Amino acid sequence: MERNFETVMIEQCAPVLASLKPAGLFRYETSDCADLARRVRSWNEQLGKKGLCVRVLKGCVRTHRYLVYVYRESKLRAVLAQPQVRDFLCKEGYTLPEQSDDYALLLQQLSRRLCCEADFPHEIGVFLGYPLYDVVGFIENAGRNFTCCGCWKAYGDPNAAQRHFAQLNKCTAVYLRLFRSGTTIQRQAIAARSPRMLTFSSKYSLFILAPARAKPRTGGKNPPFDTRPLVADYPLHRAAESYAGSVKEKNRKYEQTKLAYRNCKNLLEIREENLFVHTN
Repeated sequence: MERNFETVMIEQCAPVLASLKPAGLFRYETSDCADLARRVRSWNEQLGKKGLCVRVLKGCVRTHRYLVYVYRESKLRAVLAQPQVRDFLCKEGYTLPEQSDDYALLLQQLSRRLCCEADFPHEIGVFLGYPLYDVVGFIENAGRNFTCCGCWKAYGDPNAAQRHFAQLNKCTAVYLRLFRSGTTIQRQAIAARSPRMLTFSSKYSLFILAPARAKPRTGGKNPPFDTRPLVADYPLHRAAESYAGSVKEKNRKYEQTKLAYRNCKNLLEIREENLFVHTN
């Protein structure tokens, strides 16, 4: 039974649309290859401006089953450029591109392995944004001895993994509700931003998607979220600490935050659904 392409995309790739993961993968069944090609081309045109790409990694005209890959170009490039990831892929037999941020060659090799090899390439986990130690742990343990099982099998801190899985699952639930109530995928997809804007928006997204315990407002002067960092060595913690400066400075940055929200209205809807994962 064929399922709607857009529904499957939301079900499997909502965290990618929300910029919580660099990439996602889903299986789509259709007997109309031309229609699938049109859909992929159309979604690339619609989502390309937001830094998202859609491509078919594997297809079979006999079974009418296809593996569709949705990814954020900037995030995927950053993941595959990490030295430890490049070393891992090299050990797995991949030919590394000369430029560390050139991911196209690596995707071509992954697609070839999916199509031509009998064994499933479990290194695909790094292409989906799974932590490297989880991917390595899965391969070395043949899928056994995991510490936590959720969106994938984790081999690190089970509590941290469970919190992360809860965040991703909540994101998917909210995006599905919004989609079924008429909110388009284009509106739900978070737009890519310039480096300066990304720094500010990422800092605020920290409070939206995984905030510390909120402080009560006093006289309407305090910001609505606790600006203390969730992790001591988080790269934005200095900016978060400085945010607790003068009232004038806090108000100015809060106005910038509201402007960012107006430019991406779906984040407001996510916040209304309480897309929070508290750490305590």
